[in-house]
This record gives sequence, structure tokens and C-alpha cells, in this order.
Amino acid sequence: MMKKMNNAIMKFLPLVLCITLCLCAVTSTVAWVVTNRKTRANDMTVHIIMPRGVFATTHPNVPASFNSNTWDSYDFTTTVGITSDRILNPVSSVDAEHFYLPSDVLANGTVNTDVTGDWFVLLDDAEANEYIIDQTFYLCNTYTQDITLRLSNVTIACGSAATSSGSDLYKAVRCAVVVNGVTTQFRVTEGTNNYGAANPVNGVKSVGTDASIPAGDQSAPYITLTLPKAVPSQVGQTTEMTMYTKSIRVIIWIEGQNDNAVATYAGTAFRVSLTLSDSP
Repeated sequence: MMKKMNNAIMKFLPLVLCITLCLCAVTSTVAWVVTNRKTRANDMTVHIIMPRGVFATTHPNVPASFNSNTWDSYDFTTTVGITSDRILNPVSSVDAEHFYLPSDVLANGTVNTDVTGDWFVLLDDAEANEYIIDQTFYLCNTYTQDITLRLSNVTIACGSAATSSGSDLYKAVRCAVVVNGVTTQFRVTEGTNNYGAANPVNGVKSVGTDASIPAGDQSAPYITLTLPKAVPSQVGQTTEMTMYTKSIRVIIWIEGQNDNAVATYAGTAFRVSLTLSDSP
């Protein structure tokens, strides 16, 4: 089994996670595309290419550690892919944990803040899952030395479109990455040719606002994840390995409070790319 794993890739490859969302046309022209004005995300795909010695899975029951003789139970591979065909509507969040919808939207598409009670409604977990993409990837190191991976690039870009050649919808896309229990949210403010580097946002606390990037801070901090080494042990005539997993959680949504979350931009495809590598 270990020989099979070690021969899977013969040269270093960066870890690349690409998410492509193809957005179809909607009928509304309002500033906030609310629940009854649906934006469809078709054929959402996620692919990960692993560095040598590192494997990934989306298996829901992968443990924190396991013996190599149960390796095949968890579907580890050098590339991981998921696909989805679902409805994805704009929603609002400032922390990538709590998600809100406006309680009332006026005919012109603006949010009505003059309402009795809260003007935003908190969604429960089941409701929020209808508005976001939330995927956890489990990584495993098969080498007998620790490997530290570094997230150094996040980009969001428009791709081909069903009804237009491109738009600024990608500026309304939010990507949160959870590593070691710490959530970092990324967004684009400025880009060219429907493409932009995403940078960390401020920790905005108030509901009904769109998180911004700190002035003068346009460089993403390095986010690192250390994968513990595999530990060999002799069992009779067989060498077995105890291996350990670490997770990366990715949460993506369309931020309804952003000025670019408009139906006139529907039909635009966009992709989110995160790059992790074991280079210094």
C-alpha cells in the first residue's frame, strides 16, 4: 500500500483547490437577489492536486489518526473532486459562521431597515446550508517527516458566461478558509480583466455591512498547516504506519450586501482558487 502511495506522484506539485460556479440568468434587476429571485450555481466542481506524499479526502468519517491497514476505507487520493448542481442565492455574513437574510426587501431591491424588530433574520444551520458552499477537506501525510503547507494565494475571477462575457460579480464572492480553528475571510476589491487577488477582510461585527479590506493592507498573510509525520511500527513481519489527518474547511457565498450582487450580473461564471504548497 505504501509503495502504491509513494509512486502515485513522481514530482512535486502545488496543492491547488479550484472552485468553479456557473451562474445562470435570473429575472430580477434588484440590488439584492433575494430568495424568490434565484441565482443557480450549476456544475460546481472542486479539484485538489496534492504535493508528493500528501493525500486528501472528503470522507465524512475520517478519524484524526488511523492505521495504514484501514487506508482504503477513507478514499484518500492525490486528487479530490466534488460536484454539485444546486440553487445558490446571495446571503450576508460578517464572520462566515452566522448568515442573515433581510426581513423585508422593497420593490426597488433595497433592504427595508424601517421594520418592526430586526431588519435582518438569522438563519439556522440547515437554512444557511441552502445559501453557502461548505466543504471540509482532510489531508494526510504519508511521509515519516512533518510537512508544513502554506496558503499563499487566493484569487477570484470571472470565467465564461451564459449571458455575458464577464462582470464584477466576482467582487461579491466571499471565501472563508478555516485552518487550525482560525477563520480567515477573503474578498476582492480591485481587479482587472474580471480577475483579482483576494485579500483578508476586517473583522466587521455589525450585521448589514459588507466586510472591507484594511487600507494599505493588500497582501495576504501566510496561513500554514503542519501535517504530522507517519509513524511506522513493526507488527510481526509487517511494517504498519500510524497516520494523522488535518482539515481545511472552505466556505463560499455571494455577499448580498455587496454592490455587485445584482441580477444584471447573473449568468456570469466565476472561480475561486486557493494555492497551498510545501515550499518555504
